[in-house]
Amino acid sequence: MLPVAGLALPFADQSIDVCRVLPAVTRLSDRYLKLVLAEADRVARTVTGAAGPEPDPAV
Repeated sequence: MLPVAGLALPFADQSIDVCRVLPAVTRLSDRYLKLVLAEADRVARTVTGAAGPEPDPAV
């Protein structure tokens, strides 16, 4: 688990299979929410959790 509000994650683009966004992220201001989700989207192939689709349990 890494805090990403205002920080870039030290991972290459699409290098993580799934990034799970915790519900606390939805309480961020719109500015930080967009930044966090963009960074999660950059590093992960799939973003799930409070701000994204739920993972497919069959996968």
